[in-house]
Amino acid sequence: MRFRWPWVLILLAACLSLGGALYLVVFMEGLPEEETRRTDVPRYHFAFVLQDLNDESTADLRRGSLKAAQEAKAVLEFYGPRFVNLEEQASWFEAAIWEKVDGIIVQVVDEGRFTPLINQAAAQGIPVVTLGSDAATSARIAFVGASSFELGTLAAKLAVEASGAEARIALIVTDIGNGQSASRDLRVAGFIDTLQAHSQMTVEVVKFSGLGIYSAEEASRSILFDYPNTDLIVCSSPSDTIGVAQTLVDFNRVGDVKVVGFGDHPEILKYVQKGVVFGSVVPDIENVGYQAVQALAVSLQGGRVSTFINPGVRIQVAP
Repeated sequence: MRFRWPWVLILLAACLSLGGALYLVVFMEGLPEEETRRTDVPRYHFAFVLQDLNDESTADLRRGSLKAAQEAKAVLEFYGPRFVNLEEQASWFEAAIWEKVDGIIVQVVDEGRFTPLINQAAAQGIPVVTLGSDAATSARIAFVGASSFELGTLAAKLAVEASGAEARIALIVTDIGNGQSASRDLRVAGFIDTLQAHSQMTVEVVKFSGLGIYSAEEASRSILFDYPNTDLIVCSSPSDTIGVAQTLVDFNRVGDVKVVGFGDHPEILKYVQKGVVFGSVVPDIENVGYQAVQALAVSLQGGRVSTFINPGVRIQVAP
């Protein structure tokens, strides 16, 4: 285990002066009393590089990772921008490498941007676990998450249930213009493949949104005006789901257009309860965080870690 606490304090001070953000959890306080008496230092020092520290949907992710960190007797730091910013997130990843942490977990938004960074960490003996997108060609030790093809398949099954197997569909998928093509294309392929058995369900348009709710609102407005016969919108991220739901409410189209969402953000669950969103595909995010930290700990202990860890997925619909 390698700690450089003075450097952490210097880095924190610098980031605060530049408007950055660092969330630090020292888990010694969470250890059982007998463990605290036995040792005054944790075993490991891990960094968790998030794409957005302020994203409420990461609450379950944090909860699961902190639980696993406590079990592994590890210090866990949360790094990342206060709002989605790819280059700032990459800088935080580089900071974790420079800090010589024992392991890194990263939400990969752009595989092309993060693959070289992951390889750089691996070259320095720092194991990396990826979330979000796999970055399969990198030297990461494991990816934790449902397969993109499976997510597309589940979304299609929910779309069939929502529409009675007859619909004109618009897909909204997150795309930042440079990296996610592999996972994005697999999800779309899973969706299209499942619909082959339902001839009355057609995909009219695939719209790309950037990161954030406003981009999703723009994409959904475009669908409503340019493809007025669309009666089902399928989303691939929590922000897309919230943006689409808000747009339907604003334009008084609730009921005319059904929505298949993604994630269990509190806003999404509220829209499901109100019937604005028919249902949502929900990965077990708490288990994602738990499994990611556990994978790092097992790897450092010399154990075998699967390169693909599926945390489980469920469907959320109104009761």
